[in-house]
Amino acid sequence: MKLKSAIIHFVLSLSIFPQEITFEKVNDDIIVFYNQGGTVSAIRSGSAILVVDTFVSPKAAEDAIKILHEHFPKERIKYVINTHHHADHIRGNQHLISASIIGHKNLPEAALNEHNLIMSVYGNFGNRISGIVDSIKNFSDSYSITRHKLKNNLKVWQRVKYLLDGYIFTIPEILVESDLDIFPGNKNIQIKHFGIAHTNNDLVVFNRADSLLIMGDLIFHRRAGILDERSDINNWISLLNYYISLTPGIKHVISGHTYSLLSIEALTEQRDYLEMVYKSAVKINKEQKSISDIMEQPELKRFTGYEYPDRISEDIMTCVKSLKGY
Repeated sequence: MKLKSAIIHFVLSLSIFPQEITFEKVNDDIIVFYNQGGTVSAIRSGSAILVVDTFVSPKAAEDAIKILHEHFPKERIKYVINTHHHADHIRGNQHLISASIIGHKNLPEAALNEHNLIMSVYGNFGNRISGIVDSIKNFSDSYSITRHKLKNNLKVWQRVKYLLDGYIFTIPEILVESDLDIFPGNKNIQIKHFGIAHTNNDLVVFNRADSLLIMGDLIFHRRAGILDERSDINNWISLLNYYISLTPGIKHVISGHTYSLLSIEALTEQRDYLEMVYKSAVKINKEQKSISDIMEQPELKRFTGYEYPDRISEDIMTCVKSLKGY
């Protein structure tokens, strides 16, 4: 059960297929890349570049690095920060080993456990693809239901190949326990760990000079289904309140999964969602409310426009189990 979320994350990643990478220049020194199953940020400071997260696949990382060097041809990537261990944030690390890769001290164990589980289920993608292709050839009727199912299955395994082909498991070499300030070039980049929140190894990156806050998966903009059995919802709310208190020092917020820059309001909205989940879980535990009763509460209506709204109840029940100590 503890690694159930690893498979869920990977299955969700299968909806990502080779896409054109889009990017946005925040200013002359900052580029944010979108779409390939996550968000990658690059900050130029003097002759150095700092990269935050490394995409969902080695190929996606390669493509982003190429674009990055086209815009910053004279600078080198000096630091890479992994905001947490989920594979869609670290699977491009192998292409950045010439830089100093930074992560929390809990990241290696969590990443290895997830990697081993995913590879045990999906690591034989080459044989599976070959077997399906051979099976399809045995059906001469192009309208056969079985042949149609096989072709759909083939698409899934081709997506697995896109994510895993050529992947070399690579973890950070610099492991931090709490906070770290680094100085690439002339900018002070603050890295903070607040304890268990989304995972037990979340790092937040704050570039004060550019009023830029990079949150990884501590911000899921208007999206449900964000908790797993290891999350600490109260600590997550507390860290959001900490950065909300820094307003107006924060102008731009970057989420681990979004398609544009966010404003400080994204922090407030994420906090409000988590507070709703927590209060709903408390009602179920203390007032013996059913999840059906909870889902009818008027205060939940503001969240029904979220991505994956059917997973709001999942978040609430995950929190219920957490409060009971399961």
